[in-house]
Amino acid sequence: PKAGDNQELNYCAPEMAPLWEAIAEAGLPVCFHIGEFYKEGPGGIGSTVMVALGPFRKTLGELIFGGIFDRHPDLQVVFLEADINWVPGALQTASMLYECFTGLLDPQIEKHPREYWANNCYAGFIHDPAGLAMLKTIGADRVMWSQDYPHKESAYGFSWDVIQEILDVTTEDEARMILGGTAQRVFKLD
Repeated sequence: PKAGDNQELNYCAPEMAPLWEAIAEAGLPVCFHIGEFYKEGPGGIGSTVMVALGPFRKTLGELIFGGIFDRHPDLQVVFLEADINWVPGALQTASMLYECFTGLLDPQIEKHPREYWANNCYAGFIHDPAGLAMLKTIGADRVMWSQDYPHKESAYGFSWDVIQEILDVTTEDEARMILGGTAQRVFKLD
C-alpha cells in the first residue's frame, strides 16, 4: 500500500488501522497474492518470479511483529500461490527474533510467532513437493491446494499427479483439509 505522498506503507502503519478494523469487524479473510510484473530480457521471468515468491516473509513479519494479530486476534490471512516451502524458514526466523530480541520488539507481541501462524495464517500452493515434505512444521490445517488454471504455472494437465503427491504424504483427514476443507471453512463456503 502507498500513502498520499506515494511512500510505501507497512501493513502495520497507523494509517492502515481503519482497514484492519473494518476487515476484522466484517469477519472476512484477507488474501495476499504474489504479484510483480516481469521484466523482459535475459533472466527476466526467472528472477521476477523468484523475487515475487519472497515478499510474504515481509508481510508475515509486519502482521506478527506490527501487532496486527494482537489487535485483531480473529483475523484470518491467506498467502496464495507462492508455495508453502517458505513458511518453515519464515517461522524459524520469526522464532529467533522473538526469542533473541524480545526487548527490542516494538510493539511487544503477546504470543510466540508460531502461535500466530497456527491461529491466524494459511498458505496456498499449486505444486510444491518441498513444501509438502515440511507439512508437519507448517500444519496441514494451514494449507490449501489450488489448480490455478489457465495460468502457465498451473497444475493443468497434471492435477491428478499433484493430488496423488498430497495423498502420499498425508492422512485422509489432512488430505481433505488441504484439497478443499480448509478453504471451505476459511472462506465460509459451506
